[in-house]
Amino acid sequence: MIKEELNKQLFDKIPQNATVAIFGACSVGGNILKDLLLKRKDVKTICFIDNKKQGEFLDLPIYGLKEFLDKNLNVNLVIVASLSAQDIVNDILDIYNINYIPISRFIFDYYEENHVLLNDKNYDNVVKILESSEDKELYSILFKARRNITSIEKVKEYFESKYRNINGGVSILKNQYLEYINKDKIKIILNFGFHQGTNDIAFKRLIPNLEQTYAFEPVYDFCKNEFVEQFIKNNNIKIIQKAVGDKIGNAEFFVGTREWHGSSYADFTGRTFHKDKFKKITVDVTTIDVFCKENNIRPDFIKMDVEGAELFALKGGIETIKKVRPQLAISIYHTESDFVNIPIYLYENLENYVYKLGHYSPRVTETVIYAIPKELL
Repeated sequence: MIKEELNKQLFDKIPQNATVAIFGACSVGGNILKDLLLKRKDVKTICFIDNKKQGEFLDLPIYGLKEFLDKNLNVNLVIVASLSAQDIVNDILDIYNINYIPISRFIFDYYEENHVLLNDKNYDNVVKILESSEDKELYSILFKARRNITSIEKVKEYFESKYRNINGGVSILKNQYLEYINKDKIKIILNFGFHQGTNDIAFKRLIPNLEQTYAFEPVYDFCKNEFVEQFIKNNNIKIIQKAVGDKIGNAEFFVGTREWHGSSYADFTGRTFHKDKFKKITVDVTTIDVFCKENNIRPDFIKMDVEGAELFALKGGIETIKKVRPQLAISIYHTESDFVNIPIYLYENLENYVYKLGHYSPRVTETVIYAIPKELL
């Protein structure tokens, strides 16, 4: 998939025995040059074009755009490798009748990321885990959108067709984390990433034999909501203000508040670009294995949405999961690593599980991998 798209957008557009220049003396331009030397030995690259740099780059001269055009070099094609002022650059090249290949988001990301994670091999490894053709197609849509091979509109079309109800709203909370779960077999829930607890209103309504939920939310004091608390405040939900990871200790969280659907919202990912606007706190971290052993808990269902720490949490609970065989609903959308590595980790560590895929947003967020023991199907 990736190789075909790269050929389509770049290499197939380069004429045989062409002489080319690369606009952008940068990492993307450098990686394109390296690929040209490997894949198109018939192509000769004679220079880079860059208004912000002078001298040489990768043993080739750098010219400003006007300088390059004034030299009237015998170049068949300019490969644009920079997003900076791309429309203006394209227009000027067109005015001077210079053939060019414009930079696309796909080409930029491919060479900026240096071929990592969202590649053909990882795509194939995840798709083979999913059993249904519908799930394979959904993963393909999301993969292509994340890799900028296809428009995000494809994701929106999927979302609208599946979850838009007759009233014009969307039926998300009745589906997210529960869509493929055998709800009749659940008595004990471990909910990692409780946030305000809105999902647990759905859990209480839709899981007929539910007895107890252990809800982990390290910053619950910052994100709780008075309307939701009217539904969840009882002895059947125990809120535990700890984070979960692969080892016991503590972690720094960055917490802020803003109005969001009439409630306060906590951003505690630790990845914010404006840390000065957030309050830094230290929270305790436990593991699933330790918590379950200390409290003699055998979960029937584990739901996890912990802002990119899912794989750490799974590693800290894999012995419990292997032993007890709960159903799992794990978010995989936070990073490209999660999108690839979480399904593979589960598949490599768990026996006789079936894997399903759910997606609950018109964007590339809110993707869930479901792992269900075969004996519960």
